[in-house]
Amino acid sequence: MFDWFRSPQTIDRVYARSLGALGCGYPVWLPEPHDSGETHIGDVGFMLDGRLIRLFNIDTAVKEKKVLFWKPPFAHIEPLPEGSFIINRRPNLLPSGTYCSHGVYQTRLQAAADA
Repeated sequence: MFDWFRSPQTIDRVYARSLGALGCGYPVWLPEPHDSGETHIGDVGFMLDGRLIRLFNIDTAVKEKKVLFWKPPFAHIEPLPEGSFIINRRPNLLPSGTYCSHGVYQTRLQAAADA
């Protein structure tokens, strides 16, 4: 009855809002790379329709991370000090398995048949 008062909810926004409450980071609905390139550590960009759109990468030392999609490309970025990119490795931070938002439960069903 009052559907016209509701803001449009896209699947990627519902997904991000539901799983974001678990505190496991921002979920990406479409993990395939955008035309702006493969995602790298140090990327700066924005989310659009569940996908990361890369603007530039702050690690100017690695040429493979440079974003060449935009014409003209972003202005020269001052290099970061040596050792700025220290990867904090935390094994099993998010163990494999199912992550359910509030009110969603996992159910398993098994069946067998003989002929």
